[in-house]
Amino acid sequence: MSTPGAYRAGAEALAGITLPPLDAGLMLGRDRGAQPYVVRAFGPRPMLVSVLSGFWLARLVTFRAMALGARLVIHPALQPTWTGFAEAATGGRDRTVVLDSAGLAGLAGTPTHPIWYVGVGEERPPGPWQTTLSVIPQLSVGQVRLVLDADLVVASTLTPLEAGLAATALRLHPDHTGHLQSISGEMVAAFGGRSDHYLLLSVTSMEKGLFGPPTRD
Repeated sequence: MSTPGAYRAGAEALAGITLPPLDAGLMLGRDRGAQPYVVRAFGPRPMLVSVLSGFWLARLVTFRAMALGARLVIHPALQPTWTGFAEAATGGRDRTVVLDSAGLAGLAGTPTHPIWYVGVGEERPPGPWQTTLSVIPQLSVGQVRLVLDADLVVASTLTPLEAGLAATALRLHPDHTGHLQSISGEMVAAFGGRSDHYLLLSVTSMEKGLFGPPTRD
């Protein structure tokens, strides 16, 4: 992955990203028919998004959420992993907060400026227009609850064990166990809202400049 900050996207660049407005949702990629696939990432009730992959995909999804106006909140334990992200993605730190002792209860999300919280464990934010992102680099039995409880699950290529756990938790057809092990580098699987899709991420040149080529790490 490229070093955060090697390519900076300022306010003007973010404004130029062709993503749908917040009320339309967050574009994850394109489906088999090359049509944009948009998911609801925020709402009037707290939401949980689980990413079964490493931080490359987590950063990409977070970048797209911030392009919709989201404010990034980071759990203190994860601060080293996300150091430099805000500066690289937005050119500043004004839309990024490291969680303090007051917790999420002291942060209000709105339809135009929701909260995108990168957390640990099974935390779910307490208020409306607040979404938790849980990053699961390697799915284990102890983390299956994060798949069961998620409003949206996004996965890159999984190992046989991970694929079996995910397919069971999501009550997928057995064929999906094999599909989840053969996702190409620029594709993801998305599960939520009673539907499942295998999508091409359609990574832009700006995103490649920020994060490098797609990787499982």
